[in-house]
Amino acid sequence: MNLEWQNAEHINQWIPLEQCKDGWLYHIAARNATLGIYRADKQGFEIRREKLERIYRFVEYHWDWEGGEILFGKKQLGTAKPIQEIGPSPEFKSEKEFIQYMEKKFKELQHSASDE
Repeated sequence: MNLEWQNAEHINQWIPLEQCKDGWLYHIAARNATLGIYRADKQGFEIRREKLERIYRFVEYHWDWEGGEILFGKKQLGTAKPIQEIGPSPEFKSEKEFIQYMEKKFKELQHSASDE
C-alpha cells in the first residue's frame, strides 16, 4: 500500500461518511496523516500527529462532515478523505498505546508495499 501523503483536494473518489465503520483503520488523504481510525461519535479519524517536536492523538474530520463551528468568520470543514479500508483496530488504554499502534501499522503497511 502506498502511504505517501496525498492532497485531499485532489482525490476524486473516497468512502462516504455513512459507509465508514467505527473503530476501523483507514488509509486517508488528510492534512496531517495517511492513516486514521474512524470514530463515528466524532465523524472523523484519530491520527498520530507530530507538531513542534510533540507527538499526540488528533482528529481529522471526514471530508463530508458538516458539524463545523464558525471560527474566524468561516465554517470549519472536514479535512480527511478515506481512500481505503484496512481493518478493525483494537481499543487503546492510553495515548501512548495508540501512538505505538499507529507507528507500527504505518511501518507494516509501508513494508508490505515495498514487497509488491
